[in-house]
Amino acid sequence: ELGGTRVDPAVAIVTVVARSGPIAIDMGSRHLRMLQLAGTPAGLRVHAAATLSMGKPEAGDRDAAPALSAQVPVIADLLRDNGFAGRRVVFALRPGLVRIKNFRLPPMTDEELQKAVRFEAAERFQTLDDRPEIRFLSAGHVDTADGEMLELIVMAARHDLLKDLLDATLRARLDVVGVELGPLAMFRS
Repeated sequence: ELGGTRVDPAVAIVTVVARSGPIAIDMGSRHLRMLQLAGTPAGLRVHAAATLSMGKPEAGDRDAAPALSAQVPVIADLLRDNGFAGRRVVFALRPGLVRIKNFRLPPMTDEELQKAVRFEAAERFQTLDDRPEIRFLSAGHVDTADGEMLELIVMAARHDLLKDLLDATLRARLDVVGVELGPLAMFRS
C-alpha cells in the first residue's frame, strides 16, 4: 500500500536515493583535489569530483603553496559549483606539513603510552611549535635485543596551522569529520 492506494509490486517503481559519503579533500602543494563517493545498490560510484591547480611552488619549498586557511574559500566554491552533496569533509594534508617518525617503546597501559608518546615527541619533534598536535598508530609488537617493544608511527603537526585550518572551515560552514596525512588517508579508506 502506498499513500492509501494499493500498488501491484510487479509495476511499482522504486526510487533509491544514493547515500553520499564525506567529501575527501587532498590539499597538495600543487593541486587541490576533491572527491565524493556515493553508495548505491550496485556499489560505490563517484558522486562528484573537482581539481584545481594551485600553481607550482618554488623548487624545494613545499610550504610555498597557499596557506591551508586561504584554500578554504576556494573549497567552498568548488563544493557549490561541482555538485557535491552535504558539508562533511575529510582533509588529507600534504606531507610537508606533518612530520612522521617511528618510536619503539616498552609495552605499557594506554594511559602511560599517551604520556610516553608526548614526552618522546617533545624530544624528537623539536622544530615544531611549542604545542604540536601529536597522533600515533600502533604497528604492533616487535622482538628486540632489549625485549618486546611496541612499534609506533608518530605524526606531529603545528597546532597553529591546524587551528587556522579548522577556524577557516567553521567560517565556511564545513563539518570536518577528519584530518589525515595524505598517504595515511589512502590506507584508512
